[in-house]
Amino acid sequence: MSLVVWCVDVSTSPITVKEFFLEFLNVDDTLGIRLFDKLQEALANLQLDIGDLRGQGYDNGSNMKDLIAKSEAKFLVTHELETFEFLFSIVLWYNLLFHVNSVSKLLQSEDMDIAVAVKQLNGLVKYVAMYREVGFMEAMVEAKEMASELGIEPTFVEKRIISRKKQSDENVSEKVI
Repeated sequence: MSLVVWCVDVSTSPITVKEFFLEFLNVDDTLGIRLFDKLQEALANLQLDIGDLRGQGYDNGSNMKDLIAKSEAKFLVTHELETFEFLFSIVLWYNLLFHVNSVSKLLQSEDMDIAVAVKQLNGLVKYVAMYREVGFMEAMVEAKEMASELGIEPTFVEKRIISRKKQSDENVSEKVI
């Protein structure tokens, strides 16, 4: 592993960042904790205070050996990301956030006039109201078309309802307010 430090020099104007190669470190294990232990040992040998360290990084994705992370990622893809519900939410949020972002960029321009700003915001409010009425169905149609192209079943998966067993002292007719 190569040990490189970046130093921020705040005594100059403008502030500069300098990069220094210090040494190569021999590592036997690439787990994050082992790399950190090796880094901590090297800094101590170089008489550098780890308290001055503001971050660390390892440029090697293979450090994520634990099979659990791979399993969780695979589960997310197959059971969450490749669902019609996820696809529909992406279409819905894209449409809404696209319009919000457009207005936001206009509002941040240096020469924005207050009258124009009010007009833009009113237009956004009208768009959201309109989207509430017809946008939902339009997003549904668009999401179904995309699902067809991607081979995803265009239906919402029914979530399992979790019920709990009633206790003998509970009155079924009581309502919780």
